Amino acid sequence: MTWSLSPYINQGWKAAERVTSGSRRHADALAKDIASIFHMFITPAFERILLEMTGLEGSRKNGDNWKRKDEIDLRANVELLMLADVYGRQDEAICSLW
Repeated sequence: MTWSLSPYINQGWKAAERVTSGSRRHADALAKDIASIFHMFITPAFERILLEMTGLEGSRKNGDNWKRKDEIDLRANVELLMLADVYGRQDEAICSLW
């Protein structure tokens, strides 16, 4: 993963690979609660990188008006996006989902 100050243009998404039955069993064994499921997708190390880079970008663009985000903010936003996908509202802006 690399970080850039400017957004990438014309980057498409690759289709996800099919989950095999062994991967599914492994995931089922690791899933103990909502937090453990969340950390299957977003590891604590990745979470720290996201928060650090979001803070740098937010401070650069908004200066003193930027409110530093923490793990709770990040998890709430990611989980909200997951719920939006489940309920078929993928094209809606995240601020309108709150």
